[in-house]
Amino acid sequence: MPDGAATVTVIGIAGSWPDHIGPDVLAALDGAELVLGGRRHLEAFEAWQRGRGGAPVPTAMIGGDADEACRRAAAASGQGTTVCVLASGDPGFFGIVRALLRVIDRKNLVILPAPSSVSLAFARIGLPWDDATVVSAHGRP
Repeated sequence: MPDGAATVTVIGIAGSWPDHIGPDVLAALDGAELVLGGRRHLEAFEAWQRGRGGAPVPTAMIGGDADEACRRAAAASGQGTTVCVLASGDPGFFGIVRALLRVIDRKNLVILPAPSSVSLAFARIGLPWDDATVVSAHGRP
């Protein structure tokens, strides 16, 4: 990614939108010129955005090829477009951050995580998970 590239902010979402939007997430979304995410995240974002009024922000769906979406985010950022990527929970925990780091310099990436699905599951059943072994089949053959 060239110097002067715009920031790519990865926003983790847990629970219902927009109940858990903090000021840092709100600021990132307010400054976004392109928002990428899965179908349910984009639907929630678009509904939230309509409720706030103002000009709509272009969106792009992350489908079956996350690497392609990451390349699109990197290309847009490299052209100076401020990008937000919506993801579930903690996007650094078996999430899209690893794929983004293959095409985006770490200094241009901001990660605003939400609790991971694993931490939420253990919290709901009232157990610690510091000795749990976690594997993921999400997004893998």
